[in-house]
Amino acid sequence: VGTPSTNSYSDTGLTASTSYTYRVRAVDGAGNLSGYSFTASGTTQTPVVNITNVTFTPSLQGKSSIPANRSFTLSFYPPGSTTLQATALMTTDATGKLTFPASVVLPTGNYDLLTATSEYLKKKQLNVALSSNTTLVLAQLTAGDFNSDNAINSLDSSIMNAQWFSNNAQSDINADGIVNSLAFSYLNSNWNKVGD
Repeated sequence: VGTPSTNSYSDTGLTASTSYTYRVRAVDGAGNLSGYSFTASGTTQTPVVNITNVTFTPSLQGKSSIPANRSFTLSFYPPGSTTLQATALMTTDATGKLTFPASVVLPTGNYDLLTATSEYLKKKQLNVALSSNTTLVLAQLTAGDFNSDNAINSLDSSIMNAQWFSNNAQSDINADGIVNSLAFSYLNSNWNKVGD
């Protein structure tokens, strides 16, 4: 009736991810109704749910268990994309596991996941489903990238050679307490490999 004070209307209490259709009619002071307006349609948004309480189990070639306080970087990309969505820096706990930090905001969904840690080639897992309250086993990382250039070659061999017969933890790939031919066998079998 009369001049409307607004030309918009907000509907509330709707169900998420649901389509709604609206038509309106006008009424004058005498109660006369107009015809229906054109149809207006829309779909309510799906609420964004960020992942929480996610644990990752890393795997390193040559190591039967992952020591506490080892740093890992996990990078998350939309599937098939090179656009970085989020990066999480994590350190293993006493059981060798990683806990997704609450400070990193990442919606539930599928991601290409790149895992990195020192002395190992980077490894990408494709189209990984991530949701809250789950544990994900990460792909095994390949040993021998001592200079962190994401390739295993003579530069890495020279680092290992300088530590020969020592107990240098970096070069001791199989973690038996000494850098020797057993550790070198990993480097040899991974020769010329590159990371993702």
